[in-house]
Amino acid sequence: MFADTWISSTTEYGYMPRAKLKAKIPGGPAALSAQHPDDEFRILASHPTEDSLVAILEAQTSDTEALVRDLAEASWLTSYELLHADEQTLLVQYSLPFIPPPYRALLASENLPRFPSLFVTGG
Repeated sequence: MFADTWISSTTEYGYMPRAKLKAKIPGGPAALSAQHPDDEFRILASHPTEDSLVAILEAQTSDTEALVRDLAEASWLTSYELLHADEQTLLVQYSLPFIPPPYRALLASENLPRFPSLFVTGG
């Protein structure tokens, strides 16, 4: 599934340069964002290894049960652990068996990702 998704990073240090990236990203949080357009998804942290990526995802949602079902059925998600769930928030650690191309490009440019990264579908 491809989704038009905005990715934005914020900082607590005032007015820092920021960029918005509009991309069609298969799978990952962008796919969840497309399935749940009224929910808010943030990647709080991520860590690449040689050939995989581990990330912490926070979701603010009105239907945690539906989101947990979609996580369980996600073909792009090889493993995940539900760290926290309540009526409006999910905290998930997941791993991907690859490093997504946008993340590889960021690393190749010798820039560090800024967290949290917000995913917003549409726009």
